[in-house]
Amino acid sequence: MTEATVQRGFVDAMLTERELNVSGDVAYEIGQYIEKFRPKGKERSEIKGKYLLVFKRTADGWKIHREIWNRARS
Repeated sequence: MTEATVQRGFVDAMLTERELNVSGDVAYEIGQYIEKFRPKGKERSEIKGKYLLVFKRTADGWKIHREIWNRARS
């Protein structure tokens, strides 16, 4: 989490996995996220969006290889 996120009043985040597929040493996960904020002196707000994670299996276990996060259009 970045300092800018903390300054914006970050409270919580929730990831909801919608699809998970594994093929050999590669896997991907597709899902949705909600980030909740409560900045000082302002009303609570949420940011919603979708994500895609690509994992590769390594000698140390599964590692994120690529990721993309897209905010939902309002």
